[in-house]
Amino acid sequence: MEDIWFAQPEPTLAELYTLAVPWLQRYVQRHFPRACDSLCEDAVQDAFLAAVEHPERFTAAWLDGGLKRVEGLCRTIAWRAARGRLARSCYRRELGGDAWLLAGQHQPPGQELVVEALLNLDRIVDEAVQRHAPANAEKVRLALVDRMQNGLTDTAVAERHGVRREYINRSRRDVERALWGAA
Repeated sequence: MEDIWFAQPEPTLAELYTLAVPWLQRYVQRHFPRACDSLCEDAVQDAFLAAVEHPERFTAAWLDGGLKRVEGLCRTIAWRAARGRLARSCYRRELGGDAWLLAGQHQPPGQELVVEALLNLDRIVDEAVQRHAPANAEKVRLALVDRMQNGLTDTAVAERHGVRREYINRSRRDVERALWGAA
């Protein structure tokens, strides 16, 4: 009599969700201890959104290595989603600094800080441009001011002024850090 091997049926998304959510949230929290619970939940949700949007990846993982391979794929997606959220500057600003302490006291930054930032803006811009593009300082400064005034992308402003996008991006980030530090 011939042995017939039946492959274990692929779990449904609901079954996978029920199995994976608890340990996957702990996994993300363990690797990103600064992350709040909602960020961990969002990262786990991203893994399952990827399963809905790209079921072929999960089917291929199932055929390649079964449940272990699917769990590995979920871990990778959730980890990358959490890392991406933590790397965004808006999230880093939510995490700390003097503004965080002021927010806890429900007091807006003082007018003195805003005035100080405005008075020092030219110096801050000049220092940032000198740090990142000393050879092309004047063109990069004009491009940076254009970028801050018009809100266009770094690429569009770089093309408009004939400078490298990296110079504008790095200088702009320095200016933002300096202004945020003042506030």
